[in-house]
Amino acid sequence: MRLWNRIRHWSRRRRFEADLAEELRIHREMAAESGAPPAAFGSVALALEDSRAVWRFTWLSSIAQDVSYAFRSFRKSPGFALTVIGTLALGLGMLASAFGFFSALVLRPFSVRDPWSLYAFAWQNKDAAQSALTWRQFTDLRKQSAVFSDMLGGQVTTVLLDGTPATVQAVTGNYFTMLGARICLGRPILESDDGPGHAAVAVLSHQMWENRYGQDANVLGRKLYVRAQPAEIVGVACPEFNGVERERISTWLSLGLSGVLVDGPDLFGPEQPQRLAPVGRLQPGVSLGRAKAALLAYSRQTDIRFGLPKPGRPPIRVFMVSRATVIPWDRSKAAGVMPVFLAFGLILLIACANVSNMMLARSLARQREIGIRISLGAGRARVVRQLLTESLLLALPSALAAFVVASAVLRAFVWLLLHFMSARQLASSRIPDLSPDIRVLAFLFAAAGIATLAFGLMPAVQATRSSLVEANRGEFANDYRLPACVTCWWWFRWPSARSC
Repeated sequence: MRLWNRIRHWSRRRRFEADLAEELRIHREMAAESGAPPAAFGSVALALEDSRAVWRFTWLSSIAQDVSYAFRSFRKSPGFALTVIGTLALGLGMLASAFGFFSALVLRPFSVRDPWSLYAFAWQNKDAAQSALTWRQFTDLRKQSAVFSDMLGGQVTTVLLDGTPATVQAVTGNYFTMLGARICLGRPILESDDGPGHAAVAVLSHQMWENRYGQDANVLGRKLYVRAQPAEIVGVACPEFNGVERERISTWLSLGLSGVLVDGPDLFGPEQPQRLAPVGRLQPGVSLGRAKAALLAYSRQTDIRFGLPKPGRPPIRVFMVSRATVIPWDRSKAAGVMPVFLAFGLILLIACANVSNMMLARSLARQREIGIRISLGAGRARVVRQLLTESLLLALPSALAAFVVASAVLRAFVWLLLHFMSARQLASSRIPDLSPDIRVLAFLFAAAGIATLAFGLMPAVQATRSSLVEANRGEFANDYRLPACVTCWWWFRWPSARSC
């Protein structure tokens, strides 16, 4: 009930203030009529604060006062505010650009159903690793495995498609249903299209349909020639889907064209070539360690029948790689990523140092104001909080401006790629969507909060360390010294720092 009353009074705070002032006026008039001295009533300001503490959120009122005061100070010096925002925006924008690349390649999943449960796997013996299966191995593992709820196979290659180089993928019939891919036109490749004796069919990517066929709705039923071998176009995938491969796939083909793609024996013939790269969806509750152990045991049991990897040379290890993103994340990649983030973080640190110097200069100009506030009873912690609020209000618009800077940098990078890559490279390369998303925005706000402490805490602490007598006299001290907790590592670099 008390919480509701405080919320109600906060929504009607202007009326509440008027009623409170009227009530205090009546009490003072009654005290004067009774002949009591004015001092007997006590401090009016203190009575107002006590009443507000009972009926309102004091912390919320305090924050609102800090924000209002900060905006008034910014209106007095707009050049200072714009300079700080611009400086921080450049530093945060460069760091956000690096994080944008990382987010697009490592954190942003493919547009498929439950991408984090998809894993590619391979076996390894003392000689080499085997990452492709025969058709017989694939069908047997798909039926017998208790590790995966479902499993697909594919074969990626670059061939001439109607005389133009294109990256295509021959896939098993459960490819689209397992990944949950939406088909905008026609139907997907089905399991009934697998096996020998079936007519070859193809599903176009949405980009292929736009660029080569001009979004012609009558494309279904046409023939697509892959190395002079015809395939009937039966569907067009939706724009957001491009599979789980690092390459940009322009067309998906049924397995009947597997031998045409590589000039080899038939996938379903007696030679049983190893062409299908498997990707499985882990069963719920199955860990990676358990999955690797089960696959290793399965390969050793079927070594004589199928030869995984080779008869008489049983595998000794199983690799499993996530297919949720373009680049799967593991500890080995952290060593290559951290130096890049440190380099861009150094740019932000330089920007914070420059802003901190500006804040120190501004604190020197406000030293008398701050000294008077402290002498009137304001606590140092309260003044520091006020100054940090000003720093935070400068950092938040800087984060929004940095989002614009990061977007421009990433768009410029994509433009350079499109203009300097050859047509063959563009046909086979999968350029991810580098537009900043909610992850980049959240990262920017977190970095802005850290930057607030980096450039705002030291000037705020220093502004409250001046002598009150000197500040009230107008004698401004300019011997700013960093707190020992911040500059202990400077001890042996600058002798003057030892005085703190």
